[in-house]
Amino acid sequence: MSEPLCSQTSRPKGVQTSESAIGRADVKHGDLEIEKSYSKGETADSKAKTADFRALDANFKGRTPNCEAGAVNSKAGAAVALERACELCGSLEGRELSMTGRGGASFRTVICPSCGLVFSDPFPHDVRDFYEKSYRLDYKGAYIPKLKHVLRAGLVALNRHLRLGEYFPKGARLLDIGSGGGEFVYLMTRLGLAAKGVEPNLGYAEYSRGALGLDVTVAFIQDVDFPPAFFDVMTVWHVLEHTEAPAQVLRRLGAMLAAGGRLIVEVPNVKAVCQSPAGAFHVAHLYNFSVATLSAMMRQAGLTPERSFLSPDGGNLTVIARRSADSGGTTASGSAASGEPVGALKAGLGHDGASEAREVQSLISGRSALGYALSSWPARRAWGRLRRAVSERWRLRGVKDGPDARRAILDQLYRDVAGPAGAINHGGRD
Repeated sequence: MSEPLCSQTSRPKGVQTSESAIGRADVKHGDLEIEKSYSKGETADSKAKTADFRALDANFKGRTPNCEAGAVNSKAGAAVALERACELCGSLEGRELSMTGRGGASFRTVICPSCGLVFSDPFPHDVRDFYEKSYRLDYKGAYIPKLKHVLRAGLVALNRHLRLGEYFPKGARLLDIGSGGGEFVYLMTRLGLAAKGVEPNLGYAEYSRGALGLDVTVAFIQDVDFPPAFFDVMTVWHVLEHTEAPAQVLRRLGAMLAAGGRLIVEVPNVKAVCQSPAGAFHVAHLYNFSVATLSAMMRQAGLTPERSFLSPDGGNLTVIARRSADSGGTTASGSAASGEPVGALKAGLGHDGASEAREVQSLISGRSALGYALSSWPARRAWGRLRRAVSERWRLRGVKDGPDARRAILDQLYRDVAGPAGAINHGGRD
C-alpha cells in the first residue's frame, strides 16, 4: 500500500539500467551478489514518498484524539493509559511520543515501554472505510495509477526481484498482500510463478484485473479465505503498518504459508533519521516497527525470522521469516494454542523490550528540526527527487495514455528478466 519512506531511486550493485525510451530496464546482472546486498544494504527500493495528503490532513488538523484531555497537552514521554492493548505484549500502559504528524495532522503516537512497539492510540480514522475508498485517491490522486506511478512501481518490483529472486522460483505459489496496481504480481506471473494479489481498494484491484489480467482478490487480508498451508512465498510490501491488528495479520498469513515457505515483510523503519522529525509519524501508519519489534511479532505468529536488513538510507527495513514444519503455536484466529491471548506470550519477544523502548524514545526525542536542516539529508533527498523526475520524463517521453499504455510500460521494463510478453500463468505446481 504505502511506498518506501525515505529511499530515492537506486539499483543493486552490478545492475545497469538504460535511460532510453520509456525505461526498458536493460538490466544486466553483472557481478550482483544477493547475499552481499543483504549484509551491506547496497540496494534500495526506487519508489519515493511523493504523497499529497493535504486533503486528508485537513480532516485531522485541530482534531483532539479521543483520549483524556490532559494527555493532549502533556509533555512527550508522559505516561498515558492506552485505549487499546499493545499488539505485541498486551500492556495497557504507554508513553506519549507525539501529538502531531506529517502535514500537521493531529493524532497521538505512543510507545509501549514494555516491548518498544510504536503505534497510534487511538486510531485517527476508520481503517476499513479509509482504505476501501479514500487511500489511493488521497495518496496518488487517482483511482487508477498514473503512467509515472506505473513506471515507479515497475522499477521497484524489478529491484525487489533482483534483490530477492532466490525466494521466487518458477512455479512457486505466491501471494502479494496489498498488491496495489499489480506491478509486482505482473512481474512474478511473467517469470512463471502462480502469483495472486489481495488489494482492498476497489479501483486499483479492478484496474490490475482488467488492464493486466491478474488474479487479484478485492478484500482485506483479514477477510480472505485461502486454503491453509497453500502458498510458498508471501510478500507484504509497506502494508503491515497500515493494518489495525498486525499480529493477527501475521498469524493469518502464517497459517496460509506452506511448511518451509517464506514471508517477506517490508515496512518503514521507526529508527530512521533520513526524514524530517516533523514527518516521522504518518496518519496512515497505525504501527511503526523496528527490526526487533517486527521480528518479535513474527515469532509470536509461529514464524522464524531468518534475515533482516535496512535500505541504504535506513528508511525502510525488511524481515524474511520462514514457517517451520512444526510451527503451530498460534492459530489464524489469534489465540495461543493454550487459549491465552497473544499478549500473554511476552516470553517470546526475543529482545529486551524495555531497552528497545528507551532507545527508540531517546532517538525520537533527541531529534530536532534544526539538526535535520543542518544535516545532509534535505539536500540528498531533494537531489534524489530531481533525478527521479528527470528520469521519468525522459523514459515516458512520447508515451500517450491509453488502454494499453500501462501494460506496455511494464512489458518493456521487464523484457530483459522475463522475456517477451506472453500469456499470464495462473497455474501452480503439479
